[in-house]
Amino acid sequence: MGVRALADAADGRVPVVSPILAEFLSGVPTAGPARGGPTGTRDPRGTVAGVTGGGGLAGESISAFLSAQLAVVCGDVPASRIVGDYLADIRRHRRAQPHVATAIWNITPCSFWPVRPVEPPTRVANDLPALVVAAEKDNRTPYAGSLALHRALTGSRLVTLRGARVHGVFPGRSECVDGAVEAYLRDGTLPRAAVSCTRPPAAPGSPGE
Repeated sequence: MGVRALADAADGRVPVVSPILAEFLSGVPTAGPARGGPTGTRDPRGTVAGVTGGGGLAGESISAFLSAQLAVVCGDVPASRIVGDYLADIRRHRRAQPHVATAIWNITPCSFWPVRPVEPPTRVANDLPALVVAAEKDNRTPYAGSLALHRALTGSRLVTLRGARVHGVFPGRSECVDGAVEAYLRDGTLPRAAVSCTRPPAAPGSPGE
């Protein structure tokens, strides 16, 4: 729904903006709406979606989250400060990712971040009895990364939700996943082996992932 709204706006059509997207957009440019009054995105029915008042909490919360996330990401690994590197990445991945390559591989605030990482990346290699939970088709944290983390944490167990294109597997996606996670959080119990959970059927009338 969010992508559809942005595509319509880019093509000059009036977008139908969901409250979730409106809330997100209100927090992207600043710490919320201007103090002069409410802001929002008008849909074809004449109503305003995601309206928040001056300094609205929704926009400020989103802005604070994005700021904290950037501080963590940009402080973790140094990003290239050479603009041409990003153009080369886009060209390298455009064929395999025609719809998202320009966004995923583009320049980010980390390229201009004023503080460089203060320590080298942590090398994960121990037998910590951790539970690694992953969706097989997660676009934000690719499954290959979950497998790598599971291998690095030699004492871990991997719980996989098969066939799910979601980000955020717990709670409520699968009773199989929930049971493994709840046992681990409740008393530290790990499955005896890797767990493969089947994605439950979508509820009638629910939107696609």
